[in-house]
Order: sequence, then C-alpha cells, then structure tokens
Amino acid sequence: MKTLIDYYDDFANEWADEWYQNETLLPYLKELIKYLPNNARVLDLCCGAGYESMRLHNLGVNVVGADLSEKSIELAREKNPQIPFYVKDMLQPYTDLGDFDAVACIAGVVHIPEQNLHLAFKNMYDVIKNDGYLFLVVKDGEKIVDSIVKNNQEYARKFFCYTLNKLKQYTQTMFEFIKEFNSDTNWKYYLFKKI
Repeated sequence: MKTLIDYYDDFANEWADEWYQNETLLPYLKELIKYLPNNARVLDLCCGAGYESMRLHNLGVNVVGADLSEKSIELAREKNPQIPFYVKDMLQPYTDLGDFDAVACIAGVVHIPEQNLHLAFKNMYDVIKNDGYLFLVVKDGEKIVDSIVKNNQEYARKFFCYTLNKLKQYTQTMFEFIKEFNSDTNWKYYLFKKI
C-alpha cells in the first residue's frame, strides 16, 4: 500500500487542475482577512499545490505555503514564484518559518488521527502571534476512512472527520473559538483566536 505522501505526489496535478479553477473558499478567505492587520503574514498549512496561497496573495496577504508533498510544493512554486513554499510535516516543528498573524489549515487535520491532534494544534500555536488566528477547515462528523483506492492503487490516505466539540476539546488551552462561517455542506469553516 502506498502512503499519504505518495497519494498527494501522484495526484498533485489533478488537485491543481481542479482547485486553481474552484473558488469555493474565496468568500471564507475574504472573511478571515477582515480579522487580520494590514500586510498580515499568513501560513497556508497543508497548502497542496498553492491554490489558496495564490488567492490569499491576490487578496494582499503576505503568505507562506507549507505541505508534506514535494510534488505539490514543486507545482506551487512553479505557479506562484512570488510566494515562498516549503516542504513541512505539520506534526514536526516549523517555527523556522517565523511568526504569523494567522494559520490557515484547510483540510489538513482531516489526515491527523485524534491521538496527534494536540501536537498538530500545538505546532500551529507555536507560530501564531499573540492574538493571532487559526482558520480551520474540517469535515464535520466522526467518520474515519482508512484508505482510498485510485487508479487501481491503494493508498493509506486516512481521513478523519471531527465535530466542533472534539476540536474545542483539543484546542481549549491554546485557542478560543470565535465563529463558524456559514456553510451548507459537511465541510465546516471555523475561526479560532490564540489565547
């Protein structure tokens, strides 16, 4: 069975083809920016091929992208030479990237098992400035998917759904829940503030 990194390396081009054209998250990114200072510095954590990094940049944000897929980062750099991108694992420290007014973690924690949630949030906390924000996109629920088959190949692409109450349980000592942005799907868009 191939790994999660293999999955995002193998299908980086497909994700880029879809999401550079898909502006589903643009209204939510605009909402996030309303909370940030001018010239805010934002980490797009689990940025994939850089599509939301591009949108944040176009909205006037000083954005840095990070993802564990080298192929995705190659594509992000190719498509957005004006934005710095780094290969990083969200479960390893990335304080070398500096401090940020916000971290946007879009569909990143969906690959983090519950036993690693605290570490993932602690690493985010460590790079967010005092009174900075965490923008979190998750799939609501309690479902767990162990693997995915694509092109007759099985990938260990674990997928975890989380309720807001579960997220609050793991963020309560680091972040205050601010709001949920309106969404009519199982995908939820949450804003937290560092405490």
